Amino acid sequence: MNYHFLKRNRKKGFTFIELIVVIVIVALMFTMLVPSTILLIAKRKVVTTERNMDTLADAIVRFHENTEKLPTFFFAGSHRASASLVTFFLLTQPNRFFGFENWSGPYIKLNQVTGKPKQGESQFAADLRTNMARFDVFGNEYFMEVTGQDGNVASELTITSRGPNGQFNNGLVDDIVRVINVRKDKLDQTREEIDRLEKIIAEYNKLLIADIVSGGVSKMNALKETLNKQEFEDMLATFDDFGLLTGDEEDSLATDAWANSYSFNGFRVNSSFGN
Repeated sequence: MNYHFLKRNRKKGFTFIELIVVIVIVALMFTMLVPSTILLIAKRKVVTTERNMDTLADAIVRFHENTEKLPTFFFAGSHRASASLVTFFLLTQPNRFFGFENWSGPYIKLNQVTGKPKQGESQFAADLRTNMARFDVFGNEYFMEVTGQDGNVASELTITSRGPNGQFNNGLVDDIVRVINVRKDKLDQTREEIDRLEKIIAEYNKLLIADIVSGGVSKMNALKETLNKQEFEDMLATFDDFGLLTGDEEDSLATDAWANSYSFNGFRVNSSFGN
């Protein structure tokens, strides 16, 4: 008996069930990958904004080092600072009427964010309008506020990016914040200088004791308990003569960060700390 096996011709391709399974798998992968991709993009934008804000903060500090002021107007009782005005003062030299002598900018580069000019608008105006000193990478203008003062002068500027959600949350949630406190910097600088001076004085006294023991061959003089301004400067000159100062310390250590002379009472160096 002969059996004939007939081969069925089967078309190659997906069945309806197989196609549904593939669609479900792709949908699941899409569901898992898209949120993580969006999150990764947002994180990169946050990192870029933080880097831009650090650059902006550094520019503001350098502006203050030259002009002794923050790049904004400050009146008693006012707090909000204009991001566009801050950008303008960092980019171009203000008129002397504004009181920013010794301006030596620009402190930020025009091409840090290159804006496309609108009709009838100059490239400078476009750069000013779109510069990173005004806007974060999310396209929102920075919120700037004077949050501290030294007498009648603004001494602290807080810059806030609204972050990925675009909402201002008083520095909370996803807000990105940078605080520029020039008074704190001055306090730190003055304290460091006082520590340096007291170490130099201690070193001088050691040399003095050694000189007395050896017979006073170098004719060193003991420090007075209280010194006036001229005597303090003479003391620094003496320290320099004995090789206790480096660089331009004879000049830099004569005054504190507010350019006020140090006082010397009870063998201690003191500062008014800008008061």
